[in-house]
Parts: sequence; C-alpha cells; structure tokens
Amino acid sequence: MVLSSQRASAPFGNYCDSYKGKNGTPLSEYKAFNISTYVEASNKITREATGGVLELADGTRIETEEGRLALMEGVARSVTEGGFMVVSDWIAMRPLES
Repeated sequence: MVLSSQRASAPFGNYCDSYKGKNGTPLSEYKAFNISTYVEASNKITREATGGVLELADGTRIETEEGRLALMEGVARSVTEGGFMVVSDWIAMRPLES
C-alpha cells in the first residue's frame, strides 16, 4: 500500500550552486558527487555497449573507442554545466500477513 508519494525537480552539476533542497538545505556540497556519479555511470554503460555499436537519438553511430571517448567528453561537459531531472519519493508499506 502506498502511503505517500511526491515528485520534485532535482538539480545536478553547477545548478546545485543556485538551488536548495525542499527543506531549504543548500545543495552545493553535493555537486562534485553527483557529477562524478553521472559521468562514471555513463562511462561504464558506454564502455560495455561499445562491444557493439552505440546509436544516439539523432542516428549517429559510435563504433570506436575514440568515438566513445568524444561522446563522454560531451556528457561530462553537459553534466558539469548542470540541469534538472525529476525524482520521485515513495513511501509504501507491505500489507501485514495474517
């Protein structure tokens, strides 16, 4: 049973310097962590995927390690510049078994 749920816009990258959490907490201390987490996860995903071919939304195909590294430069730059994502917080309780 879902007791509550809420959605919030969450900044990442340099946007953390300009925004506060829902409870007013400054987010700037989390900037370096969230940048490194996004970049590291993207790097691992693209590294595993280049055993084959990566295809971007615009149809661009990335078939070499050099192409993957160039993509990762763009990802790192974009994540550092910052933006927003929507996150959800759910509180649920498993029904008691009788």
